[in-house]
Amino acid sequence: MGDHSTLTDAIIWANVWQIATIATMSKPIISIQGEQTSFHDIAANQYFGTSDTSRLFRASFREVFDDVAQSKADYGLVAIENSLVGSINEVYDLLRRYQLKIVGEQYLRISQNLMAKPGVVLAQITDVFSHPMALLQCEEFLQSQLSHADIHERHDTAEAAKFVAGSDEFYAAIGSRAAAERHGLAVLASDIETDKRNYTRFFVLSREQRESADNNKSSLIIKTAHQPGALYNVLRAFAEPGINLTKLSSRPIPEETWQYYFYIDIEIGLHASAAQQALAEIRQQGNTVYELGSYQADTIEA
Repeated sequence: MGDHSTLTDAIIWANVWQIATIATMSKPIISIQGEQTSFHDIAANQYFGTSDTSRLFRASFREVFDDVAQSKADYGLVAIENSLVGSINEVYDLLRRYQLKIVGEQYLRISQNLMAKPGVVLAQITDVFSHPMALLQCEEFLQSQLSHADIHERHDTAEAAKFVAGSDEFYAAIGSRAAAERHGLAVLASDIETDKRNYTRFFVLSREQRESADNNKSSLIIKTAHQPGALYNVLRAFAEPGINLTKLSSRPIPEETWQYYFYIDIEIGLHASAAQQALAEIRQQGNTVYELGSYQADTIEA
C-alpha cells in the first residue's frame, strides 16, 4: 500500500513539473529597445503584464525587428511617435523593410525625471545623459535650469540612469522614476518635460496578423502611382465610404529620387468590407499597398 502511494505521489509531482515546464516554455518572449525600467519596458508591462512574459533587452530598434523576424521573440514593442517631438522615422523605415505585422497599440504617458546620486544638488550637475528623444522632450527645462551642464545622448533612458549610478559624482540622467529607484538615484526634479501631456505611442509587432472582429484601427504603406492627383485619389477612396485617417506621413524611397512612401493609419479594421473595397479601388488606380496590420486602438486618459 505504501509503495503504491509513493508511486502515485511521484506521478502527481511529475505531472505538476511537466505542466510548469510547458507553462514556462509557452511564456511569450517580448523584445524591446532599452533596459529594465525604460519607457519601452513600462509600456510592455502595461500591454502584456509584468509576470506573464519574458524580455529581451536590446540597444537598437533594428535588433528588435531582427528578433521578431528571426523567431527569437514572439513580439516586439517599439515606439513610433511622441506627442511633442513627432514621428520616429527610423522605425517607419524598418516597418517598410521588414513588413512585420502590427498587432497592437499602446499609449504611455511619459513623465521625465532628473536624477543623480543622493546628496547632489542641481547647481552641482556638470553633465546630463539620456536618450535623444527624452532630451528633446525636456529641452525647455535643460535650457532654463541646466544651461551650465553639458548634454550627452545615450541609447536608452534606463541605461543612462545605470551609467550615472556608476560614474562621476556630479553626473545626472533623465528617465523614469522606476529607473531612479532601481539604480539608487535621487530624483532632483519631477515632470520636467516641456508639455505635461507628453505621450509616446508604441506598436506591438508580430510575424503574423491576429485577426479579430475587435480590430478597429489599421496601418498601411502606400506607394502612389507617379501621376497628377495620385494622393488625392487615394484619400478620396477612403473619404467616400467615411473612413477616417488619423495619420498621414511620408518617407523618401531610397532607390527612387524624390519619390515617397505614404504611411497611413485608418480607423477601421482591414477585415471590414468598407476597408477592403477602398483598398481594392486604390490598387486599381495603380498604387502599391502594404498592409502593416490591424489592431485594437488604444485610448489616452483625459
